[in-house]
Order: sequence, then structure tokens, then C-alpha cells
Amino acid sequence: MTYRTLSTIVPPPGPETVDAAVALAERWGAHLDVICAGEIHADPAWGPEGISMLSVTLAEADTEACEKVEAAIRKRLERESIAWTCRSVTGPLGEAARQAARAARYSDLAILPRPLPDQLLAEAAFETVLLEAKVPVLLPAEGATPSFERIMIAWDESDESMTAVRTALPLLQTADAVQVVVVDPKRHSPDTADAGHPVAVYLSRHDVHCEIAQVPRVLPRISETLVQSAREFEADLVVMGAYGHSRVREALIGGVTREMIKRTDLPLFVAH
Repeated sequence: MTYRTLSTIVPPPGPETVDAAVALAERWGAHLDVICAGEIHADPAWGPEGISMLSVTLAEADTEACEKVEAAIRKRLERESIAWTCRSVTGPLGEAARQAARAARYSDLAILPRPLPDQLLAEAAFETVLLEAKVPVLLPAEGATPSFERIMIAWDESDESMTAVRTALPLLQTADAVQVVVVDPKRHSPDTADAGHPVAVYLSRHDVHCEIAQVPRVLPRISETLVQSAREFEADLVVMGAYGHSRVREALIGGVTREMIKRTDLPLFVAH
């Protein structure tokens, strides 16, 4: 069991995740789809014919920036031995993210830039790929390709965390060590001795042997406890479910997921 098709979405200014995506495609013998996504900015001061000259100028500049990124990536990929495709999608913020997610939906794993608050397109693409395209996402550390040797699973009994475990099986099956971390086990199971046990049994049937760590919540935020546990385990990847809700396009990915992205530069494998 492995990932046969990978995708990565690259907003301007450049190929933040391309090196990691290429390295993983080489490692797994996978096809790589690169989607260059550009936001088209509009002038809020509309003219009598519904569009201003400034809007046209902005759109042309945004399109040109995206095309330059695509050209640079194509030049980079031509040196590689992997199978690949590269395309551009542009539009207003939400539409660009949806187009990129539609292009990524036929991949087994999307490798995306970390969705920081000041990077609106990266954030929108992350949410749309997870919640609409239903593709698991790998957020690599900047400038590094994960080794996937020591993997920590942030387990909370949710459907989302089970989806994350199931879709991360190709990584878990080749890891040297796997730890299932349950923060504040009383919240998840009436019998604390059972917390984490069912998923450990599931993993064992896929030849993944793991240890269970039941961790009390001693820090104010669950994310802080998870980061501390990952450091103690010396994890090089954290697998977790992404809780999402459908309120009007605001902070769709909630709580612990956002906090983990903000608080650690560890690679994260996230699924919904």
C-alpha cells in the first residue's frame, strides 16, 4: 500500500513545497501534480461598465505572476526523472482555492504550504482540499523532507482522527516507531484503561505496532500538551484529524488543528 499520485499547490511567490513533493514522489515512485494557484485581485471601485481599468491591470499582473511561477517550476521539474504535470489556476480567492482543490482531488496525498494567517490563498487551499476534496494533507517543515521514522498519532476517538490514521497507513507501516497519544483520556473513554486500545488493535492488524501514551492535560491548551509529547517522543511526523465546521467561510479548520500549525514546525499529516 502506497501513495501513487501526489499533488502540491503552489501560490506565488514560489515553490515552497516543490522540493519536498519531488523527493517524496521519487521515494515512492509516484506521479506528481503541481498546481500553481494565483489569486486575482479586483479594484473595489467599479466603473460604469462593471469593471475598472485598475481591475484589469491587477488581474493581468496576478496572472503574469502565476505564469512565472509555473514556468520556473516546469524548468525545475524537467531535470527530474519522476512523472509529473504542472498547471495554473487563477481567480478570486475562494474560486482559486476551489479550482486548486478540484485539481488535487485525484491525488492520494496533497503536500501543501503551512496555512499561516497572513497567507490567505494557502489557508483557503488547505481548508478546501481537506473539507471539500477530502484529500489528506501533509504540511512539511520548511526546507526539509520528513523521514517518517518516528510518528506520533494525536488520538481523540473522533471520526477525523480515524480517517487520519487510515489514510496515513502507508507511512505508519514503514515507520520505526509509532506512538498513540491520548490527552486527558477521561474525555474520550469511560474506562481510561481502554483509551487508545481499539486503534492500537486496528493498527496491529495492518502490521503497525505502537505504544499508547495516556497523557494528563497539565498545560492550558491540548495543542501545547501534544507538542510537548511529540518532542519527548522525538517524533518527525504528527498524524491528526482536522475538525472542521461549515459556518460562513471563517476559520473552518478549528481549535487544536490551528493551534498545532501555529505552535510547531514539525511536519503534520492532517485528514478530515
